[in-house]
Amino acid sequence: MMDYRVVLDYTQALTDGLLLTVHISLLAFSFSFLLAVPLASARLSPYRILRFVSAAYIEIIRNTPFLLQLFVLYFALPAAGIALTSYQAGLVALSVNGAGYLAEIFRAGLASVPTGQREASWVLGMGGWTRFTTITFPFALRSVYPAMSNQFLLTMLASSLLSAIALPELTGSAMEINAMTFRSVEVFTVVTAMYLALSLSITLVLRKLAQRLFRERNSAISTDAFRIENAVTVGGRA
Repeated sequence: MMDYRVVLDYTQALTDGLLLTVHISLLAFSFSFLLAVPLASARLSPYRILRFVSAAYIEIIRNTPFLLQLFVLYFALPAAGIALTSYQAGLVALSVNGAGYLAEIFRAGLASVPTGQREASWVLGMGGWTRFTTITFPFALRSVYPAMSNQFLLTMLASSLLSAIALPELTGSAMEINAMTFRSVEVFTVVTAMYLALSLSITLVLRKLAQRLFRERNSAISTDAFRIENAVTVGGRA
């Protein structure tokens, strides 16, 4: 006989685990974002050494298991004199792993920006940083936003593997509760429903954010595009 009242006794533990899952996912994705942008730029760099270093990082991350990367940080680094807590190791592992995938997403987005727009921005006298922040990155962000949103969901779901190093996020909390109650069906059914609700909520929030973000940027991007169009036209006539 299933008895879900047993799970209700551990509501606080599950809530704390859920909050930790959201917290570490948001923080890890933010760090991944900060790492991925320069990595993607390096992949498109005219300098061979930058392309090589960026490509090597991405290939290593994308072709090795996340769980192995986590174990290297948590179990192997102490042998080199670097001891990380389960929270620190989990955060670093999620950030480093996510950056490898986000870098390829951003690289594709940056490469999709028409060459004519970049050349026209040079005609307008824009500096490198101004070109990137006002022309290249906004256009690239719009094209990669769906893939970037999906990567955030994958980061959140991958955080469940941090239970392997005893981090009490949602899955870790569920395993502890299961060990105490031996109510596997009830515990993991509830946790599955919590993950599903969290994923659907995140999807809804990201969709609303996209509508708001890109609607507000439409006018600015349109203005820049108009200026670029004129620059291209004038340059072609010249």
